[in-house]
Amino acid sequence: RVGEAEDSFKLLFGGAPACYMRRRVKVLRHAKYAARRLPPALADMAGGIADAVARIGGGLRGGTGPFTGRWTDQVDPGMAALWQASQTGPSWNAARDEAMLRWRFDRLPSSRRRHLLVENARGHLQAWFACDSNFFDPEILVVEDFWCEGGPDAIDAFAVRVLCREAAALGFCAVEIRSGAPDTARAWIREGFVERNKYPVFMAWLNASLAPGHGDALH
Repeated sequence: RVGEAEDSFKLLFGGAPACYMRRRVKVLRHAKYAARRLPPALADMAGGIADAVARIGGGLRGGTGPFTGRWTDQVDPGMAALWQASQTGPSWNAARDEAMLRWRFDRLPSSRRRHLLVENARGHLQAWFACDSNFFDPEILVVEDFWCEGGPDAIDAFAVRVLCREAAALGFCAVEIRSGAPDTARAWIREGFVERNKYPVFMAWLNASLAPGHGDALH
């Protein structure tokens, strides 16, 4: 189906996909997923065991280290400052200054978003995640955007673990993220995020010489 969509877009508009956006999910509470195939009592038991194994694995990998997380309902000025102070690397990156972040997240009346700020032991912002609930399943937390010190490719495993810990504390059963940058995905994959599907991101370039090819990073 992805190939058919690419061919149709090229035929109609002559554009090419800039990259593939991949959707990855990590299950935090396994009982709900086990209930799709097991009786409720057995699903609760299997889910509890799976959750315990996941917690032990997280502890063996080092937990969340010296990092803490706090939620805010509005864009924090530090989010834009972190983006402005970081190297963006070779990938295509959207602007994330304060005006853009507030326009994207705070001023959208149809949805209430929350932002997780990950700080080190000295209270310095190391990473942030702009989140919302999944439209079809409100028990899934969706990461709509993120940034970290050093740029998106430098996302730290500790920051991802803080995100998962805080999401679980709020009662979410899973965390979902969409990313078009292969290097960015490495930390997420190491922390148990599994690819569920992918789709091409199309762009019609006014200057064809600037058009990237398949696999170019987009964040």
